[in-house]
Amino acid sequence: RGISPILAVDADPSMNLNITLGVSTQETVGNIREEAKPEKGKRPPSMSLTEYFELQVNLSLTEADSFDLLVMGRPEGKGCYCSANSNLREALKKLTSAYRYVVIDNEAGMEHISRQTDGPVDIMLIISDPTPKGLVAAMRTEELIRNLENEVKERFLIINRASQEMPPNLPNEMQIPLAGYLRIDPIFSKYELAGKSIFELPTDALIYQDLQDILKEILV
Repeated sequence: RGISPILAVDADPSMNLNITLGVSTQETVGNIREEAKPEKGKRPPSMSLTEYFELQVNLSLTEADSFDLLVMGRPEGKGCYCSANSNLREALKKLTSAYRYVVIDNEAGMEHISRQTDGPVDIMLIISDPTPKGLVAAMRTEELIRNLENEVKERFLIINRASQEMPPNLPNEMQIPLAGYLRIDPIFSKYELAGKSIFELPTDALIYQDLQDILKEILV
């Protein structure tokens, strides 16, 4: 939509957002943290840990025409990472402040919410399939956000893989505003199997049209 600059952050350990976006990646923040260990000898003595992280994180960025991609990578290994994580957070904070929009793809589950690793969030999208089990999980996620008083300004529910014939009945106790549905789309499935990026989708694809409607709902 001509909005830039955008930083996409792949915070899922499976590290496959780059495939969806149609770019290749090399380095991850997880690897940078490992390489920063004193025994690795990679950091120059004259460079502070924060300076080292700032340099390496910027070098790890994958730059595309309309966005940059940062891959978080694997979680922490053995040993103490308290000091490294503190310096790394400062480096990431400085990096993200340079972007108008930061979009984070988190792994499924509630650990990143309970640990409050995302920091202040303007909009959180909770994605669920249309099954009762999925909707209950979405409800519990929203409850956790409220109970922990996370810094989340707005949150929305998106129903993924929705049937074209019958939208799911949302539970009465669901307190998340519904942003919309992403319908099952044979065109999207075909593109995924072929390893094509979402930017190659034709405008008549159902999921493209649904996503445009959702963006109009949440980006007002």
